[in-house]
Amino acid sequence: MNIEQLLQNTITELKKTLGNTSRKVVLILCITQLISANGFYLSQKITTGSFFYHYSVGIISCILSLFCLFTAIYYYRLLNDKPLVYFSKIEQRYSFSIELGLKWIICLLLMTYCTLVMCGYGNISSDTLLFDFSLGLTFIFIISMLLGKNIALLWTIIVVFVLLIANNNQDGSIRYNYLTPAESQRYEAALLAKKPWAIEREKVLTENHLKTPKKTKYFIQWFFILLVGGVIAYFYNGTSHQIFNLLPNIYANLEEVIKEHIKNEEERLLLKQEGLKSELNYLKAQINPHFLYNMLNFFYVKSYDYSLELAESIRKLSDIMRYSLNDTNNLEVDLLEDIGYVKLLISLNQVRYDNKLPIVYEEHIVYPQKVLPLILITLVENSFKHGILNDPKTPLSITVKTDKKSMYFLISNKKKSTNHLKKTTRLGLQNIKNRLDLFYKNNYKMTITEDEYKYSCELIIFYNH
Repeated sequence: MNIEQLLQNTITELKKTLGNTSRKVVLILCITQLISANGFYLSQKITTGSFFYHYSVGIISCILSLFCLFTAIYYYRLLNDKPLVYFSKIEQRYSFSIELGLKWIICLLLMTYCTLVMCGYGNISSDTLLFDFSLGLTFIFIISMLLGKNIALLWTIIVVFVLLIANNNQDGSIRYNYLTPAESQRYEAALLAKKPWAIEREKVLTENHLKTPKKTKYFIQWFFILLVGGVIAYFYNGTSHQIFNLLPNIYANLEEVIKEHIKNEEERLLLKQEGLKSELNYLKAQINPHFLYNMLNFFYVKSYDYSLELAESIRKLSDIMRYSLNDTNNLEVDLLEDIGYVKLLISLNQVRYDNKLPIVYEEHIVYPQKVLPLILITLVENSFKHGILNDPKTPLSITVKTDKKSMYFLISNKKKSTNHLKKTTRLGLQNIKNRLDLFYKNNYKMTITEDEYKYSCELIIFYNH
């Protein structure tokens, strides 16, 4: 199992655990609603002869009970990993989550039922402010856990709004006891008139702690309780729902971190392999140049008596080889030293062509500078390789100049045929550009100009001493 599969399995298990927690809440809610509500209406039928006090409550209660029964069965099977096959096919075909749909239907039906009860349609004594808003408060937290904090906030606003309406629809002087409104008004009037029977009743109620407060007290209590409950539900509840929303971001972040780790590990292994390769090449280089120098020295000695020109050419070649292989470990070398080997290369090629090459060389090094080794010599060697150098009208031209802030190098030559140039890979020029980019960054300018007949390369290096 790779890291990505392990991550995917972990996310799946986390979703399953959080999903089962939410399912258990819905299952308990449905079972509680079925037992408590239907038990209450059954006892109400026995005592009063009627199941419901208002037909609207009866309709919503019946619909809610049917959906609670079906949802309880469906969620129970989901918790036991036995989803209904028919509904699974519907979900796959229409990309619709029946589980989520049932959760929303149950919550919306309960919200409608709570609203009717809080408005007094389900309370025979009309004492709504005493008990009915506790149902709305409880459901604030259930909504937050199942549907999220924004829906819980909306439901809190609805409950507070219904509280204001219920409070406004009743007379503020009515005491919530078991008196009819007319009896309460008569009792209130008798107290104001200080009638003996009313004063005696007031005394008895107070002694037996039966003096109930006015509805204003209940309104204030419910108002602040609902506000506090709504704030708590908004900021601290709905954890599992929020985690569900965070899971895609968590997965994306973890996936990015793991991929970055894998990439870094691959780069580390690649660098290690390149290091081993470089180390092997270095060891080989320690052997090969030693053999090469010995052989060149042997040829130099043997050819000295035969041809002084040949011997000097072998010595110059040996010097250039030694410079290119051994003396380039430093990042930069003195420009005069590097130019010295450029001159050796020019003299070797003159020997090849019997000193008949028309070469124009100009040097104005008025300020000592440093340069990356083998840059200039490669550009010159490139011209010898790809240029036509025996035409006096278009000689090979080389110019080197320095001042305190820069080094200027220009080389130009006549080009060989187009067919010849198609065979070149230009790897040498690309290697030079890569080295210049790496070391000088933006402190250099390299311009290559060419047409069908002529080629030139201008290199300017800027120094920040």
